[in-house]
Amino acid sequence: MSGFFPRIGRLLSVERQKVFGGRTLRLGALAVLGVAGLAWFSHDTTSEETAWTLTSSVLAAGLWAAEIFLLVAGTTAIAGESAQGTLKMILPHAYRRSDWILA
Repeated sequence: MSGFFPRIGRLLSVERQKVFGGRTLRLGALAVLGVAGLAWFSHDTTSEETAWTLTSSVLAAGLWAAEIFLLVAGTTAIAGESAQGTLKMILPHAYRRSDWILA
């Protein structure tokens, strides 16, 4: 148990570096904000519209874009791990599946 936390910490730092090191996260966040902004800019004003209904529709559009981004980012990450040989490199090491899932 004494080696558990340092091992998880190393894996977590590697995964954090992969996520925040690239430009994919920034481009995804920018795209989600862009979709939400476009939804706000292009909405049709009605007589029954309130600030809550407008906010709800803008956030729904942003959430839809975020779901698509996460789907694409996840599949790209898995494909990248396989294509770059990372999976072959980590298989001989003493990391358990639960360690990777926690990280």
